[in-house]
Amino acid sequence: MKIIFNRIISIFRRGINHDRLISIRANGRDTFLYSEGDHRLTIYAELLMGNIERRIYTASIRNWAKPFKQENITEVKRKEILLSICEYFNNRNITFDIIDDGPNN
Repeated sequence: MKIIFNRIISIFRRGINHDRLISIRANGRDTFLYSEGDHRLTIYAELLMGNIERRIYTASIRNWAKPFKQENITEVKRKEILLSICEYFNNRNITFDIIDDGPNN
């Protein structure tokens, strides 16, 4: 899993602004609240039993919460958000996988 995570990081880090202020916190059993400035997003990361503890569904990274719901999240921004949640899990030694079920699939 560490190898896969490192590949994801190396792909996504190109051209990403890491100076943005973000926070991620658990918001229920299967959801996490991602905040970037005044924008908020609920990310679905299913709790699993076994070697993989979380499964991140990229389809949940689609639109900001109200009052910014009309703002679409670009593909670049989706990758930034995904990278942030991967780093969040990795820093807490939470094993995970990613189901890329986003709008382009």
